[in-house]
Amino acid sequence: MKKLILVLLTTAISWNLSSQGYLDSLHNIWNDTTQSDSVRLDALHAFAWDGYLFSFPDSAFYYAQLEYDLAEESNNKVMMSRALNTQAISWHVRGDYDQALEFLFKSMDIKEEIGDKLGIAGAQNNIGRIYERQGDFVKALEYYNMSLKIKEEMGDQRLISNTLLNIGSVFFAQGDPDEALEYYNNALKIKEELGNQNDIALVLIHIGTVYGEQGDNDKAIELFNRSLKIKEEVGDLQSVAGLQHNLGLIFAEQGEKDKALEYYSNSLGIRKQINDKGGVAESLSVLAFFHQSQGNFKQAIDYGNQAFQLAEEIGDIEYSKDISWDLYGSYKAVGKYQKALEMHELSIALRDSILSEKNQRASIEQEYKYDYEKQKALDDLKNEKLVAMETQKKENQQKLSLAIGIGLLLSLILAWGIFNRLKVTREQKLIIEEQKKKVEQSEKYKEQFLANMSHE
Repeated sequence: MKKLILVLLTTAISWNLSSQGYLDSLHNIWNDTTQSDSVRLDALHAFAWDGYLFSFPDSAFYYAQLEYDLAEESNNKVMMSRALNTQAISWHVRGDYDQALEFLFKSMDIKEEIGDKLGIAGAQNNIGRIYERQGDFVKALEYYNMSLKIKEEMGDQRLISNTLLNIGSVFFAQGDPDEALEYYNNALKIKEELGNQNDIALVLIHIGTVYGEQGDNDKAIELFNRSLKIKEEVGDLQSVAGLQHNLGLIFAEQGEKDKALEYYSNSLGIRKQINDKGGVAESLSVLAFFHQSQGNFKQAIDYGNQAFQLAEEIGDIEYSKDISWDLYGSYKAVGKYQKALEMHELSIALRDSILSEKNQRASIEQEYKYDYEKQKALDDLKNEKLVAMETQKKENQQKLSLAIGIGLLLSLILAWGIFNRLKVTREQKLIIEEQKKKVEQSEKYKEQFLANMSHE
């Protein structure tokens, strides 16, 4: 299977960003010096979080620093710790996990100083999340369990269920689906008792993803359809589109090509309807891959070019890199070698741009190693395996799997679990691996953070 998106919905505090007018209102409150400091700080905090954190994290960090400075002047330690948490997550979004941990520990120190037990539990949860992203599952479980203990002492069932979900995700990432299911089912039981339909849908998706990974597609389809029904009832079109995308992937694996195409097309239509450009780019990309896997290279090229144009429009360099790699494969298959070479070189150049930014703190030795491998790949068009594997290795060190899985999917829409078992050629499997991190783009990326990390 190309990739299965774990569609993540908001289980932490969710802020209602309805329009630019909302952000303008928050900014006006912040600038109104006749308002109390606490009111201004609340407004600035929401402004940084809702307006910039997941789109312009540098700006979010700046506004959080303004929040911290005013809170420090007012000796408002609660808001100081909250500002540090926002700054930590801005580092998280940018992929600098060491800096994220540094700011999270600073935030937790303040919470411990003022005896904010739930705040401490939230910080421990976020620290666990960072360690999970780094692949340090031992430390992730340590902090998740510390967080869980406090939440159990406080009796907050919603937060308990969220942490159970996080712990389950660690076991799933470690390749222990049975243990993951135990935690997921415990979380589901609590969610059902609380009666929050969105939260129930979230857990059903996690459980469905595990069954999908285990090859029990019938069970996965059943759970995704239960979640889909809930999301349709509440009118959550973005999640509906993500779930239809998932179902399309499963049907494609089962060889039900017509059904797969139907669900892919439905997902694309909804994403166009709600103007989810990141989702549209993803749908176009998966349709390109679908047609490529069927040998319909003309359609694959058509969808791929549409996806690439949209990725360029929204400035998503990750998508541009992945889509250009897909186009390389399709052009090569139809004998358009010049176009294939152009797409191959473009994909490598985009990879170079991404990795050079990520590796700006790397040693000279590491830079020389990368330069050598990049040049070797450019000189040998047949060296596809090295390109895919090296890209996956380097990007996983910084991010994961982002994400999957893009992406409500980072999404919103996006902590979106990924599984990948399309039984086709070796070259197609490498393409699949190259595209895993599409899951961590757009609004789905935002939802992944909100679902797994504390806002405070």
